[in-house]
Amino acid sequence: MNNKRIVDQASWPRREHFEFFRTFEHPHFDLTAPLDVTNILAFARNERLSFFKLVLFLSMKTVHAIPEFRWRIEGDHVVEFDRIDASPTYMPKSRHGLYCNMLAPYDDSFQRFSETLSAAMDEQERRPSMEGAGSRLDVVYVSCIPWISFTAMTNPICSVRGDSVPRLAWGKFADENGVMKMPYTVQLHHGLADAYHACLFFSLLQGYLHKPETHIQ
Repeated sequence: MNNKRIVDQASWPRREHFEFFRTFEHPHFDLTAPLDVTNILAFARNERLSFFKLVLFLSMKTVHAIPEFRWRIEGDHVVEFDRIDASPTYMPKSRHGLYCNMLAPYDDSFQRFSETLSAAMDEQERRPSMEGAGSRLDVVYVSCIPWISFTAMTNPICSVRGDSVPRLAWGKFADENGVMKMPYTVQLHHGLADAYHACLFFSLLQGYLHKPETHIQ
């Protein structure tokens, strides 16, 4: 488990919003937007790197840049984690059409993160599992859906009111007048974040995707 601190709700600017949305049966919202992946695709091809790994790494880099994506509800407390790990889905070659859940600890080095992710994939090839991150809060759930360029998406949630783990997903990219566009969805607990923070995520991630050579270490 990564280090965390308890947010002082007495002085927390979001306290009123948090208390308001805690009473909702379904306090989550999701936004889907197209991202320009022209440059990151060219970079992946030129450097012979995995497009999936690059997008996941830059997504996690964006998560760490925005505090609201690292806040979680833990009982009566709101906590902020200093590091968030990735819990992506993966489809083993031996289980066509059936995915599994992985856990990939985040590292701000792309090479180290890529190696960790490869090890997680290899483990799922040997022993596919739905366990993933289990009940850990210090993660984001991630899905890649490369078969369709969707325009909207929602995710299943077990315990709707108390689940504060963000969901990230992207789909099939397509050529739009010479620009490669890819749908990307962000799902958040409205008590912890607003559309503003989701849009900030899109803006930061788009900047990383435009200049991957600058942000891949």
